Amino acid sequence: MHICRICNGEISETYMVKEMLIGLRESFQYIKCGACGCLQIAETPINLSKYYPDDYYSLQPSKRKKSRIVRDYIRKSVALFNIRRKGVFGSILSFFRTPNPMHLVYRRVGLKLSDRILDVGGGAGEHVSSLLNIGFKNVMSVDPFISEDVFFENVLIAKKLSFYDIHEKYDLITFHHSLEHMPDQAKVLAKAAELIAQGGRILIRIPTVTSAAWKEYKENWVNLDAPRHFYLHSHASIRILAEKANLKVLDFWNDSVSMQFWGSEQYLRDIPLTDPRSYSKDKNSSIFSSHQIADYKRRASFLNTQERGDWICIVLCK
Repeated sequence: MHICRICNGEISETYMVKEMLIGLRESFQYIKCGACGCLQIAETPINLSKYYPDDYYSLQPSKRKKSRIVRDYIRKSVALFNIRRKGVFGSILSFFRTPNPMHLVYRRVGLKLSDRILDVGGGAGEHVSSLLNIGFKNVMSVDPFISEDVFFENVLIAKKLSFYDIHEKYDLITFHHSLEHMPDQAKVLAKAAELIAQGGRILIRIPTVTSAAWKEYKENWVNLDAPRHFYLHSHASIRILAEKANLKVLDFWNDSVSMQFWGSEQYLRDIPLTDPRSYSKDKNSSIFSSHQIADYKRRASFLNTQERGDWICIVLCK
């Protein structure tokens, strides 16, 4: 008999969920806690590598674009302004460009150029390389599932290493949609708490069942992502997990996007994310009109303001 691995509460609901990112369509049982609301996989598959093929997005090496001095300077100036709210040139240019959502996340976190940053479960370091390109110096990804250490322009950006083998202190430790892939979550957060320096923070971005998308789509909710996602936290269960690691919540907000709708609608129609018909593969030949996508974007933005979006950001400290 299963019990909740977050709060030891009783299971109130069970669901059979298909693997639909790749399109294997194998079914996996998920259980939902009646106390804290956390949805979690009942049994972890023995052979997980089967569900992380060689072309899995986070394992792909960073693609270096040809350097163009003016373009790169503009992008860097705008990025730094969006993160730090400093720089006259960047402030002017930012009026003409849609800000990168991640830069707005880092602005809210209060990221500084001098911060020591560790990205946990960051794959081949695509995110790390983007931070290096705009001026951050002390940033590293760690992921045990990459094939080897990754270098970007002779700089080590991703270590093939277990998070538990890290011993340095960091000002910011990030889990960008990686925590949900990790089985022993209390142990993971306890290790993160050990590694943050004085005044350091932990940033977690994960999907949540405290959302309109989960309520509407249930087993067809795209961000359930069976069997790769072991835990789909509720707002309550992620706070319980933080408390177990003696961590305090500094900030909490939604940053979900339109994929919660178009991805789930595709699953309802038996269209995997990697299918040639998928919106993520070919926007022009997908089943969605431009008006539908625009509506999904508006709905996502509105739900974020109501704390009903299907992605959350949570900032923790000791």
